Amino acid sequence: MKFYEYQSAMNNTKWEEIKNAMNDCSIHTIWRVQDVKTKYISDWDGDWFYHFKGNYKIIE
Repeated sequence: MKFYEYQSAMNNTKWEEIKNAMNDCSIHTIWRVQDVKTKYISDWDGDWFYHFKGNYKIIE
């Protein structure tokens, strides 16, 4: 399946809700993302908040 054939399952509001929930979480959370276009997978990271840059369309 090509990148342009993907359909987003979440909108920006849902991504913001997840970001806020993770920010309010009292347990240590690690995070990584995969870019649907390039297939790049980030390293696991405890400072996950910078992954939420507002470009949610590329996150798998």
